[in-house]
Amino acid sequence: MNFAARLDQPGYVFLHFPEAKGISLHASPLRVTGLLRLRFCGKEETGHVGGDRFDVYCPERRPGGHNLALRIEPPLEVFQPENLFNGWQRPTSQPNAWVAAADDPSPSLQLEWDSPRKIAETVLFFDGDSDHAMESVLMGHPERAVVFCVKRYEILDESGHVLVSVDDNHQSIARHRWPEPVTTSRLTVRLLETWGAPAALFEVRCYG
Repeated sequence: MNFAARLDQPGYVFLHFPEAKGISLHASPLRVTGLLRLRFCGKEETGHVGGDRFDVYCPERRPGGHNLALRIEPPLEVFQPENLFNGWQRPTSQPNAWVAAADDPSPSLQLEWDSPRKIAETVLFFDGDSDHAMESVLMGHPERAVVFCVKRYEILDESGHVLVSVDDNHQSIARHRWPEPVTTSRLTVRLLETWGAPAALFEVRCYG
């Protein structure tokens, strides 16, 4: 399918498929940080009191809301490591996250400096799914942790010494402060397991 529209800058677009009898779309259970399928859920009708009139599209609650099964050529390069340093910790006009390949069993990233640095604290920003805020517990939830969040991870210094090892994370922000600063020219963050989706990370901060 070819689209005549051209974007003057990077950003999200909607692929809109009107309902049609006899037509169905393939879906994929693969969940990816920064991608979301929406469904028409009504109209905003407040023009009579000074408001607006527009269609409203909402994400479906899990376990529903599978993404559309699409092949895009050339691939969209929007999940690069450079996203870790753009200052955003959630999707905005783009995913803003580094996302590992779906078939990578042990993704990792390295932070390197020209000379050794003293690091007293490291902060990791994971995907706690800002699009699906947890409702009242009376609603019930299909999982005990957000599928995009990293469950197990490690932080290692340049010699391979494990500085941090976490086995049951479910939080969006993980802070790690050491009693004594660590002197190293490289930190390696290994994302060992998630709660279901490919491993993703929004930002890494290091403080002396």
